[in-house]
Formats: sequence, C-alpha cells, structure tokens
Amino acid sequence: MGESVKLYYASSIQDALSHLTRFPYQLIVVQAGIYKEKTHQLIQTMRKISQIPILVIMLEDEDKSIFYVESGADIAVKVSSCREDILANIYALIRRYLSWVENNNNTQDIIQIEPLLINQISRKMLWDNYEVSLSKHEFDFLYLLVTAPGRVYTFEQIYETVWHEHPHGNINNIVWCMVRRLRKKLRKKDSRAGDIIRSVCNVGYYFEPIKDENT
Repeated sequence: MGESVKLYYASSIQDALSHLTRFPYQLIVVQAGIYKEKTHQLIQTMRKISQIPILVIMLEDEDKSIFYVESGADIAVKVSSCREDILANIYALIRRYLSWVENNNNTQDIIQIEPLLINQISRKMLWDNYEVSLSKHEFDFLYLLVTAPGRVYTFEQIYETVWHEHPHGNINNIVWCMVRRLRKKLRKKDSRAGDIIRSVCNVGYYFEPIKDENT
C-alpha cells in the first residue's frame, strides 16, 4: 500500500453520515468516547448505510471490544495499542473490503430469489412466473436493491443511480412516489410482494426476500 492516502475528519455525526452517502471510502475509524451508547448508535447507523470496514479506537480503560463488534464494527483496539498492530489491522480490513467490492461488482444478468426473478438483459421482472410491467426507473431501482439484499441505499445513492443525475430538489419525495407506485404493482400479484422493499426512516431503502411461511 504505497499509494497516497486521503483522509477526511468529520466535524460531526451529521457530517460523517453525509460524506458516507456521497463519497467512496475504504475504511471508517471511530474514536470512542465516554458515551458508549452514542457510539453504539452511530456504528449501527453507518453499518445500515455502508459495508465499509469500521475500526473503533477504544478508551484505555475499556476492555470489552465485543460491544463495538456487536454494534457493527469490524474490530476495536485500545488507543494505546502498538502502531504496527493498528496498521496491520487497517491493511487487513481494507484488503478484505476491496476484494469484497471486486467480487460484488460483477454484473448479474439474471437474479432469482424465489418467487422473484429479474432479468437484466431482457429487462423483465417476474413474480411467481408472472411478469410485472415496470417503468425504466422502477426496474433500475428494484435491480439495484436486489443485487445486494440487506444493503441500505440512501435517497441520494438511489437518485444518482436510477436517474443518472446529481441529487437536486426534493429527491426524497421523488423516490418515495416511485417506490409507492412500484409497491402497488407488486401487491397486485401478491399481497406480500410489496414488502420486499423495506424502508429506513429518513435514510433510504433495502431489499428483503420473502420469508418462507413453512420455516
């Protein structure tokens, strides 16, 4: 890793979350404070937004790194840890993340998650073998979500990807209206179908497969 490193120090929680939705990063470092619950909530929120590795620098008197890992962090180390050990953890986290990104960037032409099937080549979406007629934006939005089940896409990310424009105006309402129409179409085929599009209040949307009622 001899390349130059670009760092950004967030001035506030809002600043940090805003940057995560707009710019690509390879690692998030969180300085834990005395208010552990706030750090816990921050990590949970960031994990909903992104799969970027999270390293927590703990206070010297803390001894339960599992608390931060359970919150969504990848690793937690004490502020007094050896510099070489911290760097080794950073390199390992970034290497695994870049490998994960590379593997997940391969376009999938056909995705089947029963009873849903979405074909990128023909731009058709089937529910239980019945085609659902979607607009261009609806198809692109659904395909975006389905390629990464459970990953939360923010309103800004959705707008940039689906509309191919820099976010401007009331994009939250634009995306919400499109999702409302899409859910309505899905529910005409199956009352459960609209539930595959899950929302995170004031953040965005993610895909959640239908659970088998027999399990």
